[in-house]
Amino acid sequence: MSKKKYFGEGVFLTAASYFLFFLSSTIYFYICNLPLILLYIVPYGFNVTPESKYILIPLLITVAPALTALYGTMGKIVKYGDIKIFKDYFKAYKAGFKQSIILWCIGSIILTVAVTDISFFSKMTFGYFVLIIFAIIICITIIGALYVFPIISQFKLKIKDILRLAIFFAVVRFQYTLIIIVTFFIGLFIFGLSPIFTLAFFPSIFCYLCMRILKPVFTEIEGKIIT
Repeated sequence: MSKKKYFGEGVFLTAASYFLFFLSSTIYFYICNLPLILLYIVPYGFNVTPESKYILIPLLITVAPALTALYGTMGKIVKYGDIKIFKDYFKAYKAGFKQSIILWCIGSIILTVAVTDISFFSKMTFGYFVLIIFAIIICITIIGALYVFPIISQFKLKIKDILRLAIFFAVVRFQYTLIIIVTFFIGLFIFGLSPIFTLAFFPSIFCYLCMRILKPVFTEIEGKIIT
């Protein structure tokens, strides 16, 4: 069993290395999302209007492979304690590109249909039971997405198996799901206090924390694959 490698020697050098690592990974994440940044965030900011959403939705597709790559690099540092930032990020980007795009599109379609149907049935007096069903579908899709991209970044599986495992663990291991959700909202709170710091580090730090939180899940998946 190989020893885990660590950045530098000593607390200071290790902390400095992680600082540079998180910053560099976030920069690569933003570079891979340049179409979204230049064509939407720069002109519109973070505001979503009925008109701008038609520009936003297709541009969001760039987030999928960039996020998968970020999970992949964070997973590697959690596992090995060291990483070649540029090489490993773009290697993970290429490896997870196809599946992450496909699953992002599937999730987007499900959410779009569910939200549209909720808007439609909310105007009907008998539509409350249908609203509950679509609300459950939206919740399962969102929490499942918290597992989809980390799983893609760690395993070579069929799309149907990724979806099955993501939904299974999102529900059955809800304690991890809840921790990830709380972590995300803490990030939003910090963003309100310090937007510059959050934009520079939060994407990579969030993915790093997620990969640490999901280590038991990955161990279970490895057990299922081996058996």
